[in-house]
Amino acid sequence: MFGRLRKHRTYQYTPRFYKPEEEERRRPPLRIRRSSRTAQQRSILYLIITIGFVLYIFYMLSQLAK
Repeated sequence: MFGRLRKHRTYQYTPRFYKPEEEERRRPPLRIRRSSRTAQQRSILYLIITIGFVLYIFYMLSQLAK
């Protein structure tokens, strides 16, 4: 009734031209790129929130003037 499920085949791959020095040289720029991308996303979000807040203040001031 309850049979055993087949397991996936394991994949053994040994790279022929692996250079650890080159791999390590590539990693730091990736970290820097990721952090700058996150900072850009945050700054855009803060800009949108700030513009929304300023527009809200202008709206409230125009309602007070009436």
